Amino acid sequence: MTIKRREVRLLEIIRLVQLINHETTAKTLSEATGIQENILDHYYRVLQQDSYKTFEPNKLDLIMDTLAISRKLNIVQIGANDGKLGDPIYKQNLRHGKKLLLIEPQKYYREALLKNYSTFKGELHIEHVAIGNQGENLEFHILKQDYWEEYEKKFGRPANGLFSLIKSQVAQRLASRLGINYSDIDKYMTTLKVDIVPLQKLLKKYNFEEIDVLQIDAEGYDFQIINSLEDIKPKIINFESFNLTPEEWVGFTSFCDEKGYGFIQGIQDTLAIYGSNTKHQIYKLGEENKLRFPIKIKKNS
Repeated sequence: MTIKRREVRLLEIIRLVQLINHETTAKTLSEATGIQENILDHYYRVLQQDSYKTFEPNKLDLIMDTLAISRKLNIVQIGANDGKLGDPIYKQNLRHGKKLLLIEPQKYYREALLKNYSTFKGELHIEHVAIGNQGENLEFHILKQDYWEEYEKKFGRPANGLFSLIKSQVAQRLASRLGINYSDIDKYMTTLKVDIVPLQKLLKKYNFEEIDVLQIDAEGYDFQIINSLEDIKPKIINFESFNLTPEEWVGFTSFCDEKGYGFIQGIQDTLAIYGSNTKHQIYKLGEENKLRFPIKIKKNS
């Protein structure tokens, strides 16, 4: 049998070597995928040797703990949602925050934010705006509130995350999760218009002289926010990166080179660290998103 060799990325290898067991060998995977057997064998040994790292503490938590050794932290969170559900820094905000600015365009979540931060002892500010350049026209796409109960019943989770500047992103998720035809999607969706405010204006309003942590989950608008920081240099920036286009990812790496940031790209989020020389990338944005999910190999019959 002639096996056609091809270029392969690290994330694909990571996914594949997890499939190796007493039935599925490196040879089986090589024949099915065209990846050299010795490469799969090598990374399988690496996985065996370093698998304990899966259980190591979260890097973002560790960095925030380290920053907070000498003092409490100034934290800005863009896309705070309800403040808790799926939030990567909620517990650390409560533990280490001195001054928090929570930015969430949907006013609906104000009560939830206040409830979830009721035990916070520092200085708390909440703004229901979108971050952008003044005069910019941003339109958010959301599920109509009439269907929130139906969505939670069918999908098993609240509709919190269904909120984006990218209509197709919300539409595709809705069609899949509600089991409806894509052609009928407009019946279920509406738009939300919010005030657009430059981040610099809010920082001045609340006297943020520096930012220790900038957390961004802006549903497809993350890079535009990062690219608008100008002279603002948070010590760390954690943002949802898997929605970026390839061009936006290139723009982000250029931002890091220019501003002095290193970064660690994860499957979902990327963590940028000011002053670091580390630049770790495991897949190409927009081209290899399918590799973020478990790979299934059909065995030859």
